[in-house]
Amino acid sequence: MLTYLWNPSSPAWRLFGHGPGGDAAGSAEENRVLGTFARAVIRARPGRYAALVATDFVRFFVPGVGSRGYSDNAIRLPDDAGDVLVDTRVRDRFLPGYAQQVRTGAGALRAYSDIMHTPRWGMGLLALAGLAAAALGGAHRREVVLLVGAALLLLLGSAATSEMVVRYLVPCVPLLVAGGALALRDLLARVRPG
Repeated sequence: MLTYLWNPSSPAWRLFGHGPGGDAAGSAEENRVLGTFARAVIRARPGRYAALVATDFVRFFVPGVGSRGYSDNAIRLPDDAGDVLVDTRVRDRFLPGYAQQVRTGAGALRAYSDIMHTPRWGMGLLALAGLAAAALGGAHRREVVLLVGAALLLLLGSAATSEMVVRYLVPCVPLLVAGGALALRDLLARVRPG
């Protein structure tokens, strides 16, 4: 489906003459047409759609897997101001005269972020712990379901409506860490009662 939105040779681009965005009046009709098409594809091949969603969902927890295109630039620290993908129309409209800069110390921060980060396999383990604790019950079952459930639903929703994009994992990290920690506490209490 994303090929229809982002690929300049797609039928959607040929039909509408451009990719996503544009004028608000035309966007409503384009969304209606493309939404009708997307729902028809899903109805025609629900198993294939479910498999695609499941595959993209699991990719959130696989170390090193990146997003397609330039999306991951939103969560990477650039080496140079020229490395930042900027929509100049938006920048000039809201921040006229603004020029990006990479300041002193940015290299040290980049090096730190290469070493110190939340491992995605760890997020996966915390999610599994949360699911186990939710199923088995415990003192913090409600909190675990809320925190881990919210994170997993956010990721599942993004996989179902667009695709795996690493930046969608960022707001889920604190939810998974907090819920996963409570889940681990409940699971350990089951193993070592008292």
